Amino acid sequence: MSTDKESDDKPYILNLDDDPDFNNILRVVLKKEGFKLVSTKTPEEFAAKIKEKLPALCLIDINLDIGQGAGLTLVQAIRNKYGQSLPILIISRRADRETISRALELGADDLIPKPLDDTLLIQKINLYHRQSHIPPLPYFKVSEKDWPLEFTYDLNICEVNEFGVTFKSPHFLGKGTYLEVQGEFIEKLTRNTHPLKITVNRSWKEENEDQYRAFCEFDYTDIDLKSAVRSFILSFES
Repeated sequence: MSTDKESDDKPYILNLDDDPDFNNILRVVLKKEGFKLVSTKTPEEFAAKIKEKLPALCLIDINLDIGQGAGLTLVQAIRNKYGQSLPILIISRRADRETISRALELGADDLIPKPLDDTLLIQKINLYHRQSHIPPLPYFKVSEKDWPLEFTYDLNICEVNEFGVTFKSPHFLGKGTYLEVQGEFIEKLTRNTHPLKITVNRSWKEENEDQYRAFCEFDYTDIDLKSAVRSFILSFES
């Protein structure tokens, strides 16, 4: 385990990944942005460090040499012991829908795919670190015997960027909720008449507002969608 030589009383980010080269890259990237990183290689080291001092945010790899999906077990353990207020971001080469849904269900706030996109990583760390003081909303899990459930209602789009879209609604959309969004705006955004298939990554409620917000990340493997979204955004800057 290695640490940056900085004051122990400063907030820090705690990382779990058994790849030492990746940990070194991560440390360099975060140091440039003013973040202190503590890297661990095993769940035991991670657990020992988090007991010493609670981090501002956790970065956890899903698959370790000790077993596939070991990181998910750790996420569940963190949530059981420390509650919902500690932001947890998964960093993994596994970014399929099933893995993302499972990670969110167990308590992760978001998933960042490998190979690492520096800009995306910093953007998400800033987002969750800034909002970590906001108390999480309660949620109620639907039994698997009642699946699938489908609802149809209107959503207001309040923000779009190259990473995803933020919806505003009087209804709370929990993490991992699968959406098929359609409408005139979506057709202009995606240049496609088919519904935009997307999953909720984070939900919250702004202060002094009576509506909820939900951020949904675009599928980065969809080259056509990525191109369409960037063209849409650039059309307002020209």
